[in-house]
Amino acid sequence: MLFGWKRNQQKEKKTERLLQKEHFCEGSIGDLLIEFMGVSLSPVFHRLNFSIRSGSWVILFGPEDFYKALFCDLCFSYIKPDIGKVEPVLRGSDVSFLGRPNSTYGKTLIDHLNCGVKIRSREKMEIVVRNVFGPKLNSFIAKESSLVFAQGKKVSELPLNERDYLEIAEANLLLQRRKAAIIDTSSKFYQTALQQGFRHSKLFLESKKSLIWIVGEDIPMKDDHSPWRLYPEVEKSSLYFSAESPAGYIN
Repeated sequence: MLFGWKRNQQKEKKTERLLQKEHFCEGSIGDLLIEFMGVSLSPVFHRLNFSIRSGSWVILFGPEDFYKALFCDLCFSYIKPDIGKVEPVLRGSDVSFLGRPNSTYGKTLIDHLNCGVKIRSREKMEIVVRNVFGPKLNSFIAKESSLVFAQGKKVSELPLNERDYLEIAEANLLLQRRKAAIIDTSSKFYQTALQQGFRHSKLFLESKKSLIWIVGEDIPMKDDHSPWRLYPEVEKSSLYFSAESPAGYIN
């Protein structure tokens, strides 16, 4: 028992060192991710100068959803501006799209955690599960392993709600080790992400990922529970898209 306790202590210290060192993302805080330089694209943008840095959050809001999509297309160079330039641009492999896990992710917890993950590490998966899953999801985890559900149950066999699915999606997003994530709040699931997401997970806040929030007109921007108000330490900027005028920049 004594030697077993020592081995557990050593494992805990090793895990703690890995957690402190590993940021689950490429790049460093403050690195330039995208820059809009004098970009004009009729009728949305007029000589827009705008930059997105690693670890920052960008909120795209207002009534005109099509214009928000054009902004994202410019970020990926799917379309070109009439005037100015956007560089560097994002590749598809740079970005995760936070979504509710579904049948395409597989049936087991490991299937969900591994979806889109290139470099798989059991130790890293265990760290993410411990730091992202709340009490309810953890109550379903098997005692012998933090990566499977008790009694071999599949995800579809558990009484999970939107918050639980959000935690599974967030864990997968962290393990993907990509530079940025896009969150669209147009569905009930994403509204849950907007109101509840990431509050429970310090690990996500320290992951250095840039977040692009696509927010509908019906979302209250001054809500005290919205993530951009909860985390004053995160660098944030906003673009407002109205139906009548070019996008407005709000820092």
